[in-house]
Amino acid sequence: MLEQILDSISNISIGLTIITGSISLLLLNFVDKRIKFLCLYFVVIAAIEIYSFSIAKGQNNLYLYHFYTFFEFLLLSKAFQYIYHQKGLQFNMNLILVPVLIFFLTNSIFFQRFDQYNSYSNILASILIIAYCIYYFYLILDDDRSNEYNETFIKWTLTAVFLYQITMIIFNLFSNFLAKYGSFDSDLMIWLIRALILLSIRFIFVYHITKLSVITLKTQAA
Repeated sequence: MLEQILDSISNISIGLTIITGSISLLLLNFVDKRIKFLCLYFVVIAAIEIYSFSIAKGQNNLYLYHFYTFFEFLLLSKAFQYIYHQKGLQFNMNLILVPVLIFFLTNSIFFQRFDQYNSYSNILASILIIAYCIYYFYLILDDDRSNEYNETFIKWTLTAVFLYQITMIIFNLFSNFLAKYGSFDSDLMIWLIRALILLSIRFIFVYHITKLSVITLKTQAA
């Protein structure tokens, strides 16, 4: 029963991801660089989800996590670079981005290879993205442009990203413990809780990208 519920939630989540990615693809030529990189992030997530869903069940797909982590960190870092610049902070994000991406590649080639789960890279990416988000939240404490929907979209998207990264880092830190000491039912329940959290995050993404697309297209048509 729990397995069927988990499968249903996962399928709904994949569907929402595809919708978000499709709308994001349509918006790429109409948004600024901050939102463009967030849209590219959604497109990459959707592409990986579609490919993962299409391959045979039971086939090793752990290499997808390596690609996902690499492109997630790359695209979100670039988005944060332009978000920070817009807030007046002229920071060269490449000082963080380049060495971290080199670490990801090194880890994938020599340590946690493509047929293994890349927990080291995932945890590092989550920690850094959480730090990016916290600093962003600090920067908008006194922001007086909260009525602009572009700013609202960015705020809600990064809030959802923050919650996602918190979920992932907890899961990554405790997954080995659960695998070793947990029962099948307890493992399944943890996966179900994780899936419900991710589903909620996907709803946030699809709602706000849909609203942004409606506002953007109306503006373009005016």
